[in-house]
Amino acid sequence: MKTHEWPSSTRWKVLGLSEGKRHSLQDITNVTNVPKSTVYDIKQCKTGESKKHTGRPKKLSPRTMCQLLRFIRTNKDTRRFTLAQLKKTFQLKVHENTIQTSLNTAGCKRRIAHRCPFLNKHDRKRRLKFAKEHLHWTVEDWKRVLFSDEMSIKLFMERNSRD
Repeated sequence: MKTHEWPSSTRWKVLGLSEGKRHSLQDITNVTNVPKSTVYDIKQCKTGESKKHTGRPKKLSPRTMCQLLRFIRTNKDTRRFTLAQLKKTFQLKVHENTIQTSLNTAGCKRRIAHRCPFLNKHDRKRRLKFAKEHLHWTVEDWKRVLFSDEMSIKLFMERNSRD
């Protein structure tokens, strides 16, 4: 089973070394770090170019994929488009599963967005003050602290917690 594709520059180097029949297979292997069997195969083909790869061509071209990715990453609204909307917007003649598979391959996976809490200036100042006060604390100091899941809630834009 073929596990590695040698670049054409290396293949041409092997052919150049084998051309004058001054170098043995072992010598060529030592110089190029290409296995003997591969050197032999390259000599038999007598070309530095690898064979054309077979298989079904991609339905979505690289250009279309770039356009899709750029469109999706534009803003929050385009990021929330459904596959059907993307298909209609770009006038694609492929199934929605094909679009989803291609986007997954490109690194765009479906996730629920993480909601970040809104922090006003007062909250940011309090957090910074807390961080500066406890900057020198060790792990032992933090082990003596009990954290709870209680939180303050703002009602009618008034703060109902102690400062």
